[in-house]
Amino acid sequence: MRAKDPRYVYKDRGRKFSHILPIAWKSQVAEWFAEDCESLDCAESLAGDEDKTATLYGKSQGILAGAPFFQEVFNYVGCKVEWIKEEGCAIHEEGVKAALATVTGPHRKILRGKRIALNVLSRCSSIATQTDKMIRIVRNVGYKGSLAGTRETTPGFRLVEKYGLIIGGADSHRFDLSNLTVIKTSDSLADSGVNCLVKRTRDICGPNHSIAVEVSNESAAHNAIDSGADIIVLNPENIKNFKLVAWHLQDTRHYKVKFIVECTGNITPENITSFVSRDISIISTSSLHKGVPHIEFSLKLSE
Repeated sequence: MRAKDPRYVYKDRGRKFSHILPIAWKSQVAEWFAEDCESLDCAESLAGDEDKTATLYGKSQGILAGAPFFQEVFNYVGCKVEWIKEEGCAIHEEGVKAALATVTGPHRKILRGKRIALNVLSRCSSIATQTDKMIRIVRNVGYKGSLAGTRETTPGFRLVEKYGLIIGGADSHRFDLSNLTVIKTSDSLADSGVNCLVKRTRDICGPNHSIAVEVSNESAAHNAIDSGADIIVLNPENIKNFKLVAWHLQDTRHYKVKFIVECTGNITPENITSFVSRDISIISTSSLHKGVPHIEFSLKLSE
């Protein structure tokens, strides 16, 4: 039967999500600075300590995301950020630069944090914008399920990229290996092997741990459900009639247990509507955060 899981409900992008960040996330900011300046910064001494104010502008149309990271970068160097626009808002109306925030502090400190802050904000906003675009595409054809990202993120930058997904309206889904165990079946893996792997995972991780099984045919999907899998993953590259399989799985005459059907594999903004089905609860794709169009910002000092 179709699982009514609150995790897979379209999110209100206007909500504040900064509170969901892990308690130790700010340690990443120090690492960003260490990468940007491992030795002496001779240019910083030229700017001086006079207090200045700089304005953050959006130069591309998109969704503003990454405000906590931008703010913490400048907090790290002793500058103050005041937001004009809220995170999740649309930025840059046609032909007009949108003022989004101001940064106040010593001139040299603003320059020290500028590039790091803009890079992080741009990456996060680019993902949120791409996510918003794809969410709108599937909603326009009546899809009520969840759009989710994958683990195909930039090493060391996953937190920023997953945060962008959430601000854009998608599900961060499998944040790391501890959140969800994925078992991939193949023609060489017998049904008994799937049963054994699911049971072993339950024994190690406990009854509340989520288990997904990526199957290569309908028979394997039914077996995975019987084994106790929470999510059945269908890849159209392996299962051409994946919508029919999803429909068969969701037939309440077969199962009374709760499970979720997920579809994944080479899904892009151009073809995503072909994967939409009321029997598929999750469409997951790395197109939300890989190779996304660049959202550009600038930070201009006031005269």
